[in-house]
Amino acid sequence: MYVNFVLFIINYAFTSDGGVSLAVSYNKMWKRLIDEKMSAAQLRKAAEISPNTMTKFHKDELVSMDVLCRICEILDADFGDIMEYIPEPKGKR
Repeated sequence: MYVNFVLFIINYAFTSDGGVSLAVSYNKMWKRLIDEKMSAAQLRKAAEISPNTMTKFHKDELVSMDVLCRICEILDADFGDIMEYIPEPKGKR
C-alpha cells in the first residue's frame, strides 16, 4: 500500500508543472512472455493482476512494486528483465 502511494506521489509531483516525468517500457516483459510461451491472460491469472493493471502495462504506465514483484517471481526474472526506464529527451526537461 505504501509503495502504491509513493509511486502515485512521484508520478503526480514530477509530471505537474513541467517537472521530470517517469517513463517506463514493459517491452521486455512482453518479449519474455513470448519466450516463455505464456499469454498475457495466463500471466494475469498467475500473478493475480487486475484487468486495469494489465491496461497500465499496455500503456507503459507505472504499476505497483507488488505487482512487479509477483511478475518477477512467476517469470523467474529481475526488474530489469521485464521493464526499463526511458529518460526524457534533454530538451523536454
